[in-house]
Amino acid sequence: MERRKHLRQSIDQPVRLVRGGRIVGLARAVDMSKTGVGIECRGAVFAAGECLEVDFFKLGNPRGVSYCFHAIVVHAGDNGVGMAFVVGDALDEAGGVEAEPA
Repeated sequence: MERRKHLRQSIDQPVRLVRGGRIVGLARAVDMSKTGVGIECRGAVFAAGECLEVDFFKLGNPRGVSYCFHAIVVHAGDNGVGMAFVVGDALDEAGGVEAEPA
């Protein structure tokens, strides 16, 4: 049964995956919706609940990041991961950002 509320759009976009400020892999976004993204990353090991930064490359060029999203791994398999975008308080709760000093 399909869990998604929003229509997915097929895409073919290179992305960089970042965990705790460190690049953990280069991959391809293969589908995207209003609330999440499917990423093909064979051989990578990610766990459900893990918070990552997903950097979309500017015009497919790894030298320039065009968009940066924070997302939580919803499911992970041998060929990739399904991720849900997180923002604001949800990102803080997921441990995706550190509080800035006042």
